[in-house]
Amino acid sequence: MAKPKRQPWELELAKGIQEEKKPELKDLRVHGQPCASYNEWYVSRGLDRLNLTYHFQEPFGLRVARGSQIIDFLVMQAPKPTPLFVHGDYWHRGKLGEDEDLKITEINRRMRGLWNEAIVIWEHECEDEEMAYNTLKEYFL
Repeated sequence: MAKPKRQPWELELAKGIQEEKKPELKDLRVHGQPCASYNEWYVSRGLDRLNLTYHFQEPFGLRVARGSQIIDFLVMQAPKPTPLFVHGDYWHRGKLGEDEDLKITEINRRMRGLWNEAIVIWEHECEDEEMAYNTLKEYFL
């Protein structure tokens, strides 16, 4: 006996049950601080899986001074920490991206010899937890 054909709504319901639901962005936290993007959260999960110690949203420079900024992740490696940025294609490309490039260049210049060169992970490299983990392995293992 053939199976009865499923209705479209039944297929959609089954698909929804099979897919893992993403938590709401507003509920995501890294070290108690809210995430600005799913990509940041995926990277934090990847760093955790690699057992790397890191600071999230690390201030660089005096907050009231011109040129201060926030480093997404400062990965604490021996012998030197590595600044790690998670960049989205929309906000970090084109004219807006030029400022980001200058900021990273300034961090590398000021911290030369004390920190490793900054790493940028783009959103297309960390679209889910597994991608983020594999990308981070390339840089840190």
